[in-house]
Amino acid sequence: AASGVLPGLAAPHQPSFAVFLADVLGVYSLGAHTGGRRALGGLALMFAIGAPFEVAAHARGFAGTDLLSPLVFTLVFWVIGQIISGRRRRTSELETLTRELEQQRELQAQAAVAVERGRIARELHDVIAHNVSMIVVQAGAAARVLEGEQVHVRRRLAAIEKTRAAARGAKSRP
Repeated sequence: AASGVLPGLAAPHQPSFAVFLADVLGVYSLGAHTGGRRALGGLALMFAIGAPFEVAAHARGFAGTDLLSPLVFTLVFWVIGQIISGRRRRTSELETLTRELEQQRELQAQAAVAVERGRIARELHDVIAHNVSMIVVQAGAAARVLEGEQVHVRRRLAAIEKTRAAARGAKSRP
C-alpha cells in the first residue's frame, strides 16, 4: 500500500528516481517475502491505491510522460522477487532432503556393519565348532589306540570327551 501511495504523495517533493527506487524496493519485497494469493493480493492493492495517485501526478505534470513504464518496472521487480523467493524455498527443501539422505546413508552403513559382524560371528563359530569337533574325534581315536595304562593320558582324553558331551547338552537346552 505504501508503494502505491508513495508516487502520488512524494512526486511533487522528491526527485522521481527516489520515488522509483522506493517503489521498486517495495514491489520486490512484496514478491520476495509473500507467496501465492497474498502476493497477488498485495500487488493488486498496490495498483489499486497507486494508480489514481500516478494518474493525478501525471495530470499535474510531476510524473514522466509514460504511464506504462512504471507498470512494467513494477511487474518486473515483483516477478524477480517471486523468483528469488522460489529459489530460497527450493534451496531450503534441498537442504532438508540432503540432511535426510545423510541420515539414511548413516543408518544403512550401520546396518551393513551389523550384518557383516553377524556374518563374521557365524563364520567364526562354525570354524571353532569344527575344530573342537576334530579335537574330540582325535581324542577319542587316541584313547582307542593308546597302549598300556597311562592313566594321566586316559583321564585327559576322557575329560575332552566329557566337555564335548556337556557342550552338546547345553546346546540342546532352550
